Amino acid sequence: MQRLCELLEQNVVIREPTRFRSTVLGLLWHADVLVRRWASKAITLLGLGTATSVNVLYRCLGSEENFENRAWLISAIGKLAGQSNVKKICEDAKIDYFKEYELAARLFSDQKFEDLGSKFIDIETDTNHALLWLSLSEGYEKAPENVAHSSFDNVEVVRQLNLHPDPKVAEYSVWSLWQHPARSANDLFVEEQMYSRQPAGVRRWIYRLHAKNPEELLQRTDFLQSFYQDSSRDAREGLALGLRDVQLCKAQNEMVRWFTNEEDEVISHLLYEHMARNSQGEERFENLVVSKYQEEANDGPFRNRMMAAASGTPLLNRLRIIDLNESTSKLKSDLGGNQQKLLLTGGNSTMVHIYGNVGNLSLGNQKIKAEKLIQDFSTSGISGETISEILRAAEEKLDKSERGSLAEEINQFAESPNQETAVSLKDRLTKLAETVTAGGKAAAAIDKFLEVVKGIAG
Repeated sequence: MQRLCELLEQNVVIREPTRFRSTVLGLLWHADVLVRRWASKAITLLGLGTATSVNVLYRCLGSEENFENRAWLISAIGKLAGQSNVKKICEDAKIDYFKEYELAARLFSDQKFEDLGSKFIDIETDTNHALLWLSLSEGYEKAPENVAHSSFDNVEVVRQLNLHPDPKVAEYSVWSLWQHPARSANDLFVEEQMYSRQPAGVRRWIYRLHAKNPEELLQRTDFLQSFYQDSSRDAREGLALGLRDVQLCKAQNEMVRWFTNEEDEVISHLLYEHMARNSQGEERFENLVVSKYQEEANDGPFRNRMMAAASGTPLLNRLRIIDLNESTSKLKSDLGGNQQKLLLTGGNSTMVHIYGNVGNLSLGNQKIKAEKLIQDFSTSGISGETISEILRAAEEKLDKSERGSLAEEINQFAESPNQETAVSLKDRLTKLAETVTAGGKAAAAIDKFLEVVKGIAG
């Protein structure tokens, strides 16, 4: 649920939102309090769709016993019901009103609310829960101006909460700096030499905050080393989450050293995602990911995560060919080792081959018509692995426009393998062959394909 919310906040498009909505709505009544909390946020970001009434949220709010979960449900109602009168929301749900609910209702809503006035939240006398929502509101840039002090900006108040005696309040205040797009580690109220003395939950977000500016973090290798050597599993996970989707250069040695010594499986998987995303030109990363990928179940959660992380890198096609080879081997086994069946139709014999799933091979943003190529030229030695090696070489050696042109010409040749398309493709493949290492897999694959293309080009 947390990852779903993170992706939705990054404006990732969900292809089948109705299915997700149904699942998330059901989780609003889950026995685990944290699952219910994240489900409230997820449905706020997903929306209810046309088939569900906002009354579902009111019923859920009325039955929810956890105080913080109620605030998140009010946040959902504030957005999805377009309700700006928080006291009315509480009255309709038959729950008590608290001032922090005012901040909750504004968190994702575009409605116009009444002015709360300055120092609506008093950090000296209000509850810790109110302080949590002050940090949440400031992080999402939804805190009303001077809501916590008549003179100081909200961010100055939130910064001072970094050292609050309640670990949860302090943690949320550092999270607020991480969440806010204009804040950085320079805004921390905690001095560098005091990092190690903070609670693990606070260190977790300090590390993620530093990861917002990876280039600056890399200039402080002492920081990076001390962060990933933290004895707290939660703190290290914070750093791994911060670096998961970050593209880094010149940090490979540190990342491999961390990965080698990391004993927590969840954190290790986050590091695998980082390595997959940064695998282009880094053989150690690629080999580590591939080795683990081959150990995991086909179409299992680990493989799906690596596929997503490797998107846009040459590693993606290498992972796809592993899936292809496994599918092909399974088909051979299921068919007793036979790869062909001879069908008689109208007196003509047609050879039907079992190729496995090669429909996902791509170059740049274009899907390659690999099945058609294998169907037409398998007797000449063209296989899924041949095509995959060519595509991998193209991803590594060609720029974006050249990859697009090659993909287009391969597909034109696949659709219509005549002299005109063969001549054009021959020139393109010849140039690609000049960029790869002689005697390697890529060179052998290109040579094999060139033989076919030259035979048609004449």
